[in-house]
Amino acid sequence: MFLRPVPPPYDPLEWEKLPFPEKARQACLSWAMQGYGTPLAIYLVYAFKIALYVWGWLLCCGHTPGMGELADIAVWWTRPEAFQKAILWSMLFELLGLGCGSGPLTGRYLPPVGGALYFPPTRYHQAGAVPSLPLLGGFRRGWLDVTLYAATLTLLATTLLSAVPDPTHLLALAVLVPILLLAGDGGPVTLIGLALMLMLHGFITSNVPMGVPLEWNVMMLYGGFYLFQGHATADLTALNPATLALLL
Repeated sequence: MFLRPVPPPYDPLEWEKLPFPEKARQACLSWAMQGYGTPLAIYLVYAFKIALYVWGWLLCCGHTPGMGELADIAVWWTRPEAFQKAILWSMLFELLGLGCGSGPLTGRYLPPVGGALYFPPTRYHQAGAVPSLPLLGGFRRGWLDVTLYAATLTLLATTLLSAVPDPTHLLALAVLVPILLLAGDGGPVTLIGLALMLMLHGFITSNVPMGVPLEWNVMMLYGGFYLFQGHATADLTALNPATLALLL
């Protein structure tokens, strides 16, 4: 049972004979209660992947003096470098194909990841927006695609292994926060917002949904507590107007 798929709670041969409304009801109920019958072992694989994601962030933080030790995380988790590296590590994790679109719950079986495996030149097709466009067009990845992909990975890895990430590498960061968190100042309103956020992302993660944005949920939780508990007194008006306009 641990490694075997869970069958639907009805006889497929009898189900085929039922009227369409009853077939739809049974199929929807089965899907809601057990998905498509994923073996229990797969959920452990995803739990391990989340642990790997957190461990990778700790490892990257370890390249900054005074950070990276799990025993002292209460001291350094609110440092700007820790948050910056969490964002950059999330980007690298996704680009390598280890994040939300990996594993059996996203329809990837063998191999279970994409990312880097999709970038050997001329091997995989791409959906070119303008197929006739020189260099960037066409339906197969070329050396330019591979070069840009490798350059992005190199930039992220270099920044993650530096003591202090270069702010110019963080332009991809986009912040979208709940109204309660924006309105709070670290008091009851902020705590309510954080509690709701914890309930939301905890519920999503515990259900291991199709698409599996598990690491993203971990990052959102860390980001919420970092921004609105660790730095509750920060004010949007303190931002540079151009930076604020870009984020909004």
